[in-house]
Amino acid sequence: MKNQLQTNFKPLQMKAIKLAVPAKPIKLQGPKWKATPTVRKHLKSYKLLYSHWKNQGRPQNHPSHTELRTAKKLLRNSQRIEQAIARKQLYQQIMEKPTRKLFYRLINRNRKSRNNTTNCLEIDDVKSYRGITVTPIIGKVHELCILQKLQLQPGPDLQFGFTEGLCPLMASLLVTEAKCEKLQKNIHVPLFITTVDVQSAFDVVKHIILMDKLLDEHIPPDLLQLIKELYTDLESKVKWMGDTFNIKQGVRQGGILSTHLYKLYVQDILEELKNNSIGFLLGNIYIGAPTCADDIALLSSDTSEMQLMLAIIGRYADQHQLTSIQQKLKSYSVIRKKKTTNGY
Repeated sequence: MKNQLQTNFKPLQMKAIKLAVPAKPIKLQGPKWKATPTVRKHLKSYKLLYSHWKNQGRPQNHPSHTELRTAKKLLRNSQRIEQAIARKQLYQQIMEKPTRKLFYRLINRNRKSRNNTTNCLEIDDVKSYRGITVTPIIGKVHELCILQKLQLQPGPDLQFGFTEGLCPLMASLLVTEAKCEKLQKNIHVPLFITTVDVQSAFDVVKHIILMDKLLDEHIPPDLLQLIKELYTDLESKVKWMGDTFNIKQGVRQGGILSTHLYKLYVQDILEELKNNSIGFLLGNIYIGAPTCADDIALLSSDTSEMQLMLAIIGRYADQHQLTSIQQKLKSYSVIRKKKTTNGY
């Protein structure tokens, strides 16, 4: 009985092996290196000389061995020249038309190098660059645990950026509703819209002011101390021709807590505008300052009221050292045209 089972099982086992193990080796798909005609010429010459030297029994100190070494040097030199040209073209593309794909190509290239710095990029304008935080997985988990224990309040109703369940399109919807409200009513009062943006908003958050606002939110002392430690003795380094320097302001770009801390940093200005009903009212609903993170759209039907809103924001910016806010103001007006005697 045992022999019969082994006899019947063996064909099935061989069939399973043939299905599981391919007859031909799988060819790995990797990046293809496109050689120039010059490199191909040297490569072909090197292969011919190597084959001739191999057929002779691989003799050392022989003219064929010397020719092979010379051909190998020419091949390597042509490869290095081609790689240098490709590297220069990559740097030029990054400087002229930067994209995320090109940036990650540069990062992957530098990972293969032992050097910690590189001088491949030219620095023309310091304001064109912004620091980012590369946090390890354990650090993100730590911040996520802190966030769950903080139990922060949702914040102002008009803050649509980085808020769970809300979308920035909702802010644009409020602006559209305000425009429709003015255009549909048979009144010729314009709607004034002023957009306000804080330049490098996450980078100008003062740590001392941020800690005071966390105290006002009645954060538990142990969590407050953890957050304070996260922003104490911070250092950053410019990888391209730069040195290490201390950081006294700004929240971490890419951090789990960063967006929530920034919303806490600016929520008082939205609460002040809403509590005093300074701005546009859609019926009895206040929609005077729809906001997406650091972008605010001020809505009002009166120029004096709009000027008051700008004055409040200017005062808040001075108190929180957001000095660059005045450089990115844009104003618009929506006016309903009067109909002529012909009805147009």
